[in-house]
Amino acid sequence: MALIKKIIFFILLSSFVYAETADELPTYSLVSTQVLEEVCRNGWCVNTIKKEFISSDGFLFETYLTDGTDSVWCLGYPKPCSTRGDTGGGKNEMIIHNVKNKQKVKIVNNSPAGSGRITRVEIPLEYKFIIIEIYSGGASCCTIFEFYSKDDLSLNPFIIENPVEEARFDYDGLLLSNGYLLVSENTIEVELMKEYPDDSYYCSMAARPYDKYQITLTPTGYESKIIELREWPSECKGSWWPLW
Repeated sequence: MALIKKIIFFILLSSFVYAETADELPTYSLVSTQVLEEVCRNGWCVNTIKKEFISSDGFLFETYLTDGTDSVWCLGYPKPCSTRGDTGGGKNEMIIHNVKNKQKVKIVNNSPAGSGRITRVEIPLEYKFIIIEIYSGGASCCTIFEFYSKDDLSLNPFIIENPVEEARFDYDGLLLSNGYLLVSENTIEVELMKEYPDDSYYCSMAARPYDKYQITLTPTGYESKIIELREWPSECKGSWWPLW
């Protein structure tokens, strides 16, 4: 079985045509589907399904969901995606394997609600990061973005942990989630909403400025620096008490 998988991987990797343009996105082929345990809740029974996808940039994504309609957090999302369904089937984890050097990393969604999803953010093939979005779901849902080096999955990822509305990401004008992410070959630029320095500042979310950071991939990990520090607008320099 292991030999057959290796042959399949080789054939699939050989058949992919790598990007010739800066905006070509990864494509995926389903390698295997495995039915795991059956889970039932309130008379609704589904099976946990393990699916493995090989990507055109040379990674195997091990994902988990169910064979029912309860895997709502992954419905409509591009592969790969992992979630725990409403029945409790599936898993809040994803394992990424580098097919070439056999490195792997396990990603876990520790959502307090026990729901949400783990999915890969689609960015062009040439970039040296795998960007994973971890969405917690639930009433106080948040999004975490984890940036993994394609060259070395063993490196600790760079993590942006903010409520969705407090991070903006952009690359080449393409919209991701609720914001924008600007990515070059080994750098990322991200805008993060400023924290209030003290109780004398308050304004609407729309008025709060964003500082711009640059994150650079290095041989041993990541470095970040502020590249643009925005000023507070005058309307924010006032206590929130008069608004009540």
